[in-house]
Amino acid sequence: MAREKKNRGASAPQARSVWTDQTVADNPDAPAQRRELNGLKWKRRALTVVAFGAVPAMFLMGAGMVAQANTPEVVDNSAASTIVNSSAGKSEAFRALNAWLNTDPSPLPGGTVVSWDGFTSEEPPAPTSDTEIVKDYRFETHSFTVARGSSMWHASIQVVVDDVIGATATSAPSLEPIADVQVSASDPWFTLQSTAASAQVKQAVDAWAIAFTGGDSDALHQIVQDRDTNRSYIPLYDVQQFVGAEITAAGAKPLETGAGASTDTIVVRVLLSFWWKNGKPAVAENEKEPIPTPIAYDVLVEHADTATPVVVAWGAPGSGPKLTAYSNAVDTILSAPTKGLEEEDATPAPDQTGDTVEGEDQ
Repeated sequence: MAREKKNRGASAPQARSVWTDQTVADNPDAPAQRRELNGLKWKRRALTVVAFGAVPAMFLMGAGMVAQANTPEVVDNSAASTIVNSSAGKSEAFRALNAWLNTDPSPLPGGTVVSWDGFTSEEPPAPTSDTEIVKDYRFETHSFTVARGSSMWHASIQVVVDDVIGATATSAPSLEPIADVQVSASDPWFTLQSTAASAQVKQAVDAWAIAFTGGDSDALHQIVQDRDTNRSYIPLYDVQQFVGAEITAAGAKPLETGAGASTDTIVVRVLLSFWWKNGKPAVAENEKEPIPTPIAYDVLVEHADTATPVVVAWGAPGSGPKLTAYSNAVDTILSAPTKGLEEEDATPAPDQTGDTVEGEDQ
């Protein structure tokens, strides 16, 4: 009987699992199978978005960055005083604008430059090839405020600036009218709550106003009630007549609780009216007495809720919330008033020897 030779290189057949049986098919309605099919569908959609959306967007962003690199840069240097004050373009713009206004006939009769308001600088774009000539100049557009009577105007002029050669205006200036509008505010200070000034506060303000316009440093020092004897306060000199002080607004810091405001320290807006020496116009006997144009101050008042309030500081309108007691003091002792208007206009007197002082006709 012949014996069969075993094939040692072949392994014995393995039993198939029932899960891989060809006669068994997946149930597409099964929850697990549905989740798997939905997941594959969303993956295909995500790949489509990346291929047709993100890639073109990245390309466009890259192209935009390249274009931006070749765009002339506009720099606003108006806030850098060290740059603008030494700018060759500024002086040329000023000269060209004045020359333009003074042209006969003038483009704006009676127009005068009120202020210089800043400028923008435009640098040349970078060369795109080795053969392109490099521009060694830049453009500056300077802005001014021009007045003609009560009308205000924006004036702008472009100059070309070469840091080696200098600057030249490229054309005549432009003019744009400034609208004359009235803007109102409910209160003159953002951080203070509106309040009322008492009669005692009014008396304290009047006393300060009289001392402030009286030309006496010691009297003003006493009104402020500063106990430091090593400093002084500077009053207004050459005032001929004090007319009055009008309180137009009062404000106090709100309490931390949010209910009400502080009553001990307040800020008041004061209009001072007075006549300078030799400044009051002469009027006929039957004419009405003229009214002086007032000057405005923010005034800090302490002990405002007592019978003896005290003015302790003053400043420009709007400075009220930042005022601190005795901040107007100067660290020196004033021995004599500043030279006044009458002293400047006075005729020099002869010295004790009877000779005339230097500079007088012999």
